[in-house]
Amino acid sequence: MVNYKDIYCASNEYNPSIVDRFERVPPFLANPYAPEPAVSQLLYNEGFRPVYKDNKKYAVCFSHDIDFLYEPKNKNAFLISTAESLSRRNWSKVGYNLKNLVGKVQNPEWVLDRLIDLENKHNIKSTYYFLSLANGDEDYNYDIESQKNHIRQLTTAGYEIGLHGGHKAYSSIDKIKEEKNRLESVTGTSTQGYRNHYLRFKTPDTWYYLKELGFAYDTTFGFPDQIGYRNGMCYPFRPYDHVRGSYIDILELPLLVMDVTFFKYMGLNVENAFKLFKKIQDDVKKLNGVLTIVWHNNCLTGNYRQLYDMVVGEILKTEDAWITTSLEMANWWKQNNMNPMETIVNNKILTR
Repeated sequence: MVNYKDIYCASNEYNPSIVDRFERVPPFLANPYAPEPAVSQLLYNEGFRPVYKDNKKYAVCFSHDIDFLYEPKNKNAFLISTAESLSRRNWSKVGYNLKNLVGKVQNPEWVLDRLIDLENKHNIKSTYYFLSLANGDEDYNYDIESQKNHIRQLTTAGYEIGLHGGHKAYSSIDKIKEEKNRLESVTGTSTQGYRNHYLRFKTPDTWYYLKELGFAYDTTFGFPDQIGYRNGMCYPFRPYDHVRGSYIDILELPLLVMDVTFFKYMGLNVENAFKLFKKIQDDVKKLNGVLTIVWHNNCLTGNYRQLYDMVVGEILKTEDAWITTSLEMANWWKQNNMNPMETIVNNKILTR
């Protein structure tokens, strides 16, 4: 028998017995029913019907984690790539590698203008989550101050800027605060949205840290190695702390789809990756849910670009979807859908 309460509360993630090298809980332990939106299906069956702007059938939140703008400095990769380039007499690649070794070289395929142009073409307004690290932090690749012009360009055009917490942030309120302050010094506004790097998350502690620091929502809660529903939900929700027996006053937009999951973690080809995406999209549409998607700026070539175009084309094929930023979705949900959903949750899930 499915224990919906434990799935909804993510009970198996409290002090987990098994974690991976990034201290993430594997899907089989967190929720063996993760391929299906089991909890949202239960709520739908009990009569919950979310409403969206312009009476759209479901919502889509595109987002982008800006991890890398410059080629990471990896000496082993440099030696291998340079040796291969020398054997092929690819002098331009040799020169590119040498420049990257002695300085910072921006990969032309990762520049934000390229991604912004793609989204402007389709009239997609999304959320950009920037790392805001200090030099010396793990995966430090760019200084957030250097992105001031891009951030101004994005906010002027109606995009949202969120914080992409660094490796250590998920388990430290001080690190989140430090990185939040650094980002806000560039944006000049309060940062409302959060997703942690590598989807690192500590249940329920990270939610409490974010609440304390004034974030409106988090959207880390997904699996890096599996497409689907970490706690059976394709609806935004306020996390329920099953130990304290109370809600945490922050909204979670559960992450359903991540680009690297299809190829890097699941090893799919483009055809099967699209089939899996279509299944998720169909499930979310059927339940009037929210389809959350993260696509990294450095995943827009080869199979990734092909799949991205197919995903965007499928979503835009009909006018069923309200495509919006994560913050606009969070604000809308709180005003229009939160109370009816929590009434059913309280009566049908938490009391069982």
